[in-house]
Amino acid sequence: MAKKGSSKTKEVTKKAPAPKKAAEKSVEEIEADLQLPSSSEEEDSEEVEAEEEPLSEESGDEDIQGLSSDDDDDEVDEQIEEQAEKPSKQTSGHSVIKTISSEQTSKSKSSKSKAKTGVIYIGRLPQGFQEKELNEYFKQFGNITNIKLSRNKKTGNSKHYGFIQFDDYETAKVASEAMNNYLLFGHLLKCEVVENPAENLFEGSNKKFKVIPWKTISKHKHDKPKSKKQWEVLIKKHEQQKQKKQQELKSKGIDFSL
Repeated sequence: MAKKGSSKTKEVTKKAPAPKKAAEKSVEEIEADLQLPSSSEEEDSEEVEAEEEPLSEESGDEDIQGLSSDDDDDEVDEQIEEQAEKPSKQTSGHSVIKTISSEQTSKSKSSKSKAKTGVIYIGRLPQGFQEKELNEYFKQFGNITNIKLSRNKKTGNSKHYGFIQFDDYETAKVASEAMNNYLLFGHLLKCEVVENPAENLFEGSNKKFKVIPWKTISKHKHDKPKSKKQWEVLIKKHEQQKQKKQQELKSKGIDFSL
């Protein structure tokens, strides 16, 4: 019986350490739940950090290389700017080219404007139908740029013909066709389109013609008081004219003393 009891006690003593294992398991489970790093994991983390350190050094080298490349880019940009500034300093050649191009463009624009305008000739104008009346009557066809009425230089009277310039060739063509053989104050107007007008055709067209009183000027000049020398010159000229006239009469067989 004693042996049996001793064997039972041994079995009890052998079976007693089992709760420790359970306790150890419970601690491991708790550590797993708390996610505490184990010693093995700490070693792995140290290895990872050791591997990352050379990478950081390499990245530092790359940053230094990047900075150096940026400096090189800045130097290249400065060289490009200097090369761009060099032609700008030589402004003499470029300015001449620009002025020539502007003159060419102005000439082309002026030629186009001349090609677009139209000039008509108007003949058989009635008395009193002058620049003002022509402008008021013909502006119904379109915009008028110039009007030139031919006048006598001495008297200033109208010669009954003139020219009108429109800003459009088609307008001038329509006006000439509409007003040709038009009866106005007993006069049949004659209108034609001038294909190649002279450049100085409308010279002085914007100036109002002023009649010069030549008769009054000559009268004042004749009646003006004269000096003794002027009278001597006039008398000498008069005697020469008399002798010349007497010789002409003698040559014709007429004896007459002036």
